[in-house]
Amino acid sequence: MSNNDSLQTPYEETRRIIQEAIKDDQLVLFVGAGVSINSGMPSWQEAIDLIGERLGFTKIDSTDFLKIPQYYYNSYGKQAYNSLMQEIFKYQVELPVSQIHRKLLKFNAKTIITTNYDDLIERTSEEKGEIRQVICQDYDIPYTKYNKQLIKMHGDFDHDNFVLKENDYLNYSNNFRLIENYVKAIVGSKVVLFVGYSFNDPDLKQIFNWIKSILGKDMRRAYLINADGIYNENEAVYYRNLGIEVIYASAWDRRKFIKNKPGQNLENVLDQLLLPIDTSDVVDSIYTSLKKYEGFKYIAVKYLNQSLSRYGIYISQDLILQSKQNNAKFEDILKRIFADKNMDNSCNKRKIDEIKKILNHSIIKGINLGKKTIKFTNSIENNKWQKYVFTFDSLELEKLKNKNEICIKKNDGELFLEQASIAYYLDEYLLSFNYLKRASRYLFRNKIYGLFFIAQINMKMLGKFIVDNQRRLNIDTLTVELIKSEINDININEMIENISDLKNKGPLVEDICQLNFSYSLFQKLYRLNIEASEEANTIYTLFAGMPAYEISRIEVQDFLNFEINNYLLFDRYQEIVDTYKLYVRTIISSVAAKDVTDTSDPLLPEGNVHSKYLSDIDIFLIIRYFSSTDIEKLFDEHKKDGFINLNDKGMDYLETVIPNIIRSNFKTDFYDDLYWRLIAVGGYLQLNKDIFQKLLAVMPEKITNHSLIINKSSIYKFLNNVRSQKLVNKQESDSLYKILQTIINLDGKIEVENSEKLIYLLNKILLDVNKAYDNTVIIQKSIRRGFDNLLMYLFDFSTKDTKKKL
Repeated sequence: MSNNDSLQTPYEETRRIIQEAIKDDQLVLFVGAGVSINSGMPSWQEAIDLIGERLGFTKIDSTDFLKIPQYYYNSYGKQAYNSLMQEIFKYQVELPVSQIHRKLLKFNAKTIITTNYDDLIERTSEEKGEIRQVICQDYDIPYTKYNKQLIKMHGDFDHDNFVLKENDYLNYSNNFRLIENYVKAIVGSKVVLFVGYSFNDPDLKQIFNWIKSILGKDMRRAYLINADGIYNENEAVYYRNLGIEVIYASAWDRRKFIKNKPGQNLENVLDQLLLPIDTSDVVDSIYTSLKKYEGFKYIAVKYLNQSLSRYGIYISQDLILQSKQNNAKFEDILKRIFADKNMDNSCNKRKIDEIKKILNHSIIKGINLGKKTIKFTNSIENNKWQKYVFTFDSLELEKLKNKNEICIKKNDGELFLEQASIAYYLDEYLLSFNYLKRASRYLFRNKIYGLFFIAQINMKMLGKFIVDNQRRLNIDTLTVELIKSEINDININEMIENISDLKNKGPLVEDICQLNFSYSLFQKLYRLNIEASEEANTIYTLFAGMPAYEISRIEVQDFLNFEINNYLLFDRYQEIVDTYKLYVRTIISSVAAKDVTDTSDPLLPEGNVHSKYLSDIDIFLIIRYFSSTDIEKLFDEHKKDGFINLNDKGMDYLETVIPNIIRSNFKTDFYDDLYWRLIAVGGYLQLNKDIFQKLLAVMPEKITNHSLIINKSSIYKFLNNVRSQKLVNKQESDSLYKILQTIINLDGKIEVENSEKLIYLLNKILLDVNKAYDNTVIIQKSIRRGFDNLLMYLFDFSTKDTKKKL
């Protein structure tokens, strides 16, 4: 195999990386003198030779490129120097725009950086109708206002700040301080393509000295087009070790390479880089594109679609992976990956298995393979601790934490991360923080950088939460100061820059850092909230597509999976809570909407579109993120005649959650008993006998002066709801009577007297289910304690003898 043949695969991968960078707005173009040669500008070598002739030099070594202009300046002064440079570099001569310039703009790079002095890029932008702000001095940077920029880092003749001679380079950091820092910040974090440079250019050496000094060995690889040189393996390896991947025009396509025609060769390479990726190699490309998500336990749909959509496949709103517009070419791609027998035996089975494995960590339900849809099984359903969190099973969480502690290995970073998550959901925040420290240490040592990043950002976020809530969490000042010091030492941005594996994971890492995954969902849910309201208030003859409330439910389930399965401990932050609450308001508004129908034409019945029930995730979010008082307000805002229905999953979920919460006596970090949230929800939902009895049986022991003040309205609505659903029978009399006695026996006289409506309802229900009910004991206690107001409410339910006494 020739060198040229062996380079085809790396160059195809280079094209894929550059095209991916274009799509993600991560590409920066560096434009050198070679780009303008076709327009009539001199190369570096030619310019230096012209200056050297004036000084009497006949042969100039490349190491003297900066000295020659300096010699001329020293000999003849600034005015003569400027005049000669303007002549050599054809200042104010309107040179023709070349095809190279036009093709460079097809890369659609937001930032183009050039060391040239000409205005050819500006004129090409004008020709295209593209607005691109020009920055050629420090003064320009604070006033950047356009999306696209041209940074003339070596100045120009208009501003008399062009960089050419040796002293200009030596004093560059002083004269272009802001531009230098600006360029360093940009190129240090982007994919860089150098066009029009040779290995001898001092410009190239200057730039790479900057980047290497900042990022060291973890810098992102840059790419340089060599338009005239013959492929040299030693040279290629040398520059690869410096962080530069050289693209040899002579090696990519020998047939098109023309010796001593660098301009034509450069055009050919640009055409190759812009060429659409061949779908014959698409399995390999999909694998490469998805590989960056390895290490994460769950991938949200939006990130998968960002990688898959460029190959003509996507995950639809109903969570089916399918080809765009039923395109046969793209359907073939899916069949090659997911058909029982690979259609193409040349496909790398390992890569196909890896693609499936990554997709397995998602919410995808099925794969559309032309005429049939196959079910897709997710791995996320098998995780114990996430299940315990979802069902509020704190006893099982505690058992699991203790079991893990016994068998945990010293270097098992992921298990320490799991322990941190369990402790977090048990409201043991300090313990969680300490587990995160140990997880970080071992994950870094084992080079599991994705989870190390999560452990570190969790430490940052959780540490801040602990510091901000020191008093409520009852944590001593010495501990808080230590935590402050530890989280101040964590620099997430610096960590990402220093670990190339994290940098290559793209927008997912950035979204976690900035909480963008929450902000973007909040905006989407806000729009869906409006759409769901419109659908509930509009009569449709035929409704096409998926209802907004259902899209919202899927989006939030995906978001919740992403947060919990990736060990992200952020849900005490208001941004996260507000996102969940917005969804809950959307679904409650939809399910509370009245059915509006028009059956005047039986062949075309009309009606509105809204949810008919609440599901398990809806109940979970309400219980976790709304206090009992807020739950009442939430449902009262959307008044509905009768109760709100639950689907089978919702009813099964309630039947599971209620005993978990009761037996664990689970408290949230705000010390608001989750039991009362269940009672508040129970005042509005469809319930069954079993659920009612379990909630009722423990109510007497839950009622205190404090809980009665906060929850008497919830208790009233709960009892009224079960009464209207005819769930109360004589067998509940004892529990109801205990509740009544508990209230009457409370220490707080005002609290008892202010519960007269609740006491009235309890007596009414007791009399309804047991005609022999006698409230004499309650009357006597009320008289002894001076509850005169209550006697009026108890009178109607009293025996004849008691009424006479009253």
